[in-house]
Amino acid sequence: MFAWDSPGKKYRKIHRNIFIYNRCFLYLGIPINKQDMEEQVLWKMIEVLNWKRDHSYKRIKDELSVLEPDTVIELTQFVNKKVKELHKKYEAAWLGNDGGPGIDVGDDSWGDLIHDVVGRGETFYNSITTEKLREMADNYDFEESFCYCFL
Repeated sequence: MFAWDSPGKKYRKIHRNIFIYNRCFLYLGIPINKQDMEEQVLWKMIEVLNWKRDHSYKRIKDELSVLEPDTVIELTQFVNKKVKELHKKYEAAWLGNDGGPGIDVGDDSWGDLIHDVVGRGETFYNSITTEKLREMADNYDFEESFCYCFL
């Protein structure tokens, strides 16, 4: 890997592009929702980490190690927030308290499953349904555990 291709450079480039984008729109007088911009950056960072490629939390931890600690903390908080949102939204379905058959995973695997959904990125996260979660669980189509990247 060339020095200019380092993981840290990829993340700095993402932040720079969002900063430039934000400045241009502010200069033109078009309002931007700061929270939406921050979410776009964080989802882009998850995309660049590419969890689905090899499910290697060690590789991802190495890539995150070149970032400023505040950036890693922000990304960790974002991932935790998205996992909590999934848990809240689908807990009843997981436990079978929504009138359905439940999602056949235990506590630990449930955490792995919903972390994996976040690790696959924004598009996958936004498309998840109870049926998709059930199918992922039934087919063991999830890996342990995207959350280890942030420990």
